[in-house]
Amino acid sequence: MFGGIHALFKKPSLHRAEPRPYTAALEWLHRHSQGGVWVSHKNHTEYPEVTGYLIPTLLEWGEHDLARQYAAWLCTVQNRDGSWNGSDGKPYTFDTGQVLKGLRAIHARMPEVGDTIVAGEQCLKRNVLPDGRLRAPDESRWSDRMTPAIQIYATEDPLVWDYHRRHFTKPTLSHFAMYVAEALANHGEYPPDQTWWPIEANGMVPGVIGEKWSCLPGQFQYSVVQFKLGHYINGTKALKYGMQFQNATGGFYGCNGSGDYFCDEEVSWAAKFFLDAYHWWMKSQFHRHARPELSNTDGRLVALRAAMPKPCRSVLDVGCGTGRYLLRVDAEKRAGLELSPHLVKTTPHSIEGSMLNIPFSENAFACTYAVESLEHSIKPGVAISEMCRVTKQGGTVIIIDKNDEHLGRMEIAPWEQWFNAEKVCELLERDCTDVSVKEIGYEDKKPDGLFLLWSGVKR
Repeated sequence: MFGGIHALFKKPSLHRAEPRPYTAALEWLHRHSQGGVWVSHKNHTEYPEVTGYLIPTLLEWGEHDLARQYAAWLCTVQNRDGSWNGSDGKPYTFDTGQVLKGLRAIHARMPEVGDTIVAGEQCLKRNVLPDGRLRAPDESRWSDRMTPAIQIYATEDPLVWDYHRRHFTKPTLSHFAMYVAEALANHGEYPPDQTWWPIEANGMVPGVIGEKWSCLPGQFQYSVVQFKLGHYINGTKALKYGMQFQNATGGFYGCNGSGDYFCDEEVSWAAKFFLDAYHWWMKSQFHRHARPELSNTDGRLVALRAAMPKPCRSVLDVGCGTGRYLLRVDAEKRAGLELSPHLVKTTPHSIEGSMLNIPFSENAFACTYAVESLEHSIKPGVAISEMCRVTKQGGTVIIIDKNDEHLGRMEIAPWEQWFNAEKVCELLERDCTDVSVKEIGYEDKKPDGLFLLWSGVKR
């Protein structure tokens, strides 16, 4: 599906005939949701757990409306004791923990979910026993495949973590084992080698160690864990292997080959973990292909400085990378937003986040700009709306990016796109006045139509 690792970037054609895999997966979720997401394409029961942990995924992909829909529905199906039920109608602490992750992620955009969050957190707290075990109201489903160790993915409670470290049994199904692995990776505790769970040379992650089939949710979860640990090769191999099993519908069965995990059902959590893995793959690309320093005479920097308000009290660089623009502009207060967690560690004034879900409040900055980062956004319209949202009334919004009339001059990533001058103006005009576009120079070159600068004043 991708080609080799070194063939991930290619020269684009003017018209893309092939559907983008992440777009197909997002469309699958839209088609298989009512209030919440369904269990599968066959089982139309709405599933609180998956609905909950899909919310952070949807926000990262700019699907704000569907995320809000899910959150609103979850508030209506919370049990009186603060818990949420599994797909079988029974309450589970694990499922409650996953719902809470989603509601916390959207709380800043939906303050009305606050009371629901408090009730859910109190429910989890009541189910932590004195020895630290997180009690599941129905524990009949624990087995070798799904052990209580997955509870560390449900909560950050240190008592629960301590208990399950001391009473640890690794799940034998990759899907559940990767819940544990991701929780550990988030705390920097996952083993750096591959002995804990193997990966085959072709990228297959065994659904059960020693067997020749893959549980596709576990396949993509493994990819996420590897990317989080900085293991780019294995993360890419696992993602590439799993992607070949995406159906024409955009969904994924629970397993492939001789497996017995939802082998004939497209399950909603497979789409969720695929989208997570693809998003982490994009993050890893920004780290690996970070742009070098640029000179003070670079046309893009000169044009950006000229377009910024003077004086500029506060500025946000959306997609700041290594900070090569952020550290060179004049502003009293600087902030950078960067998708790659690795770059954030070395770039001053930056925080991790997506331009489709900018983690700042409305009207926060006098100037918001994006230089060669909008091209990496899968939803430019959402990204521009987010840039305008965090810009003060009367503030300036600036975009510097490539002109789609020059497609083919450079190699680009599979998700990258260049822009029509008039279309970006139209997107800015939804929130801005005095919108304009002009050609600018770049590096040591004079304007030749490749780079454009758009600007507008927030109404």
